[in-house]
Order: sequence, then structure tokens, then C-alpha cells
Amino acid sequence: DIIFDDSYEIQRFDGGYWCSVPYIIDNWVFNAIAYPLKKGQPSEITVDWTAFHGELKPGIYRILKDVSDFRGTGDYTMYFLAAEFDLADHME
Repeated sequence: DIIFDDSYEIQRFDGGYWCSVPYIIDNWVFNAIAYPLKKGQPSEITVDWTAFHGELKPGIYRILKDVSDFRGTGDYTMYFLAAEFDLADHME
């Protein structure tokens, strides 16, 4: 089983490097809740980053999530998962 929470990081690919997108508010926090996920069970999350990051300009981004491979109390391994996405410049 794995466990994950509401936290995430947004990074932008810039100049050949992944750079963290800065937060637009001070004293930000995420809910400290543990969502369990069983092996073989798909999960989907929706993230509205505008509250923390505002509108993102066109570019290549990725979202990073940490998940814990939970085996028992105090027995877990943390992993980082990433999903890339492209925000294109849309002309109307």
C-alpha cells in the first residue's frame, strides 16, 4: 500500500534545468491528511495551483508528489513521482 497527502511541487523546465515555481503567498500550508492507495488500484488527483502559484506562463512543467510505501508503523520508504505537462500559448 502507498500513502500520499495534498502536498505537491510545481517545477518549470528552463534553460535545461527543472526550477521550482515560486509560491505567491507567504505561510502556505497543505492539509496533513493521508490518502491510502491499494496495489493495482488507480488513483487520480486534481490540483488547482493558482492559489499557490497564480497563472503559469506557457512552458514545460512537471508536478512532483511524494508517496510513502507503507509497510507498518515506522516502516516505510518515501518515493517521488513526477508527471510532466505542457502549457501551450493559446492565441484566440
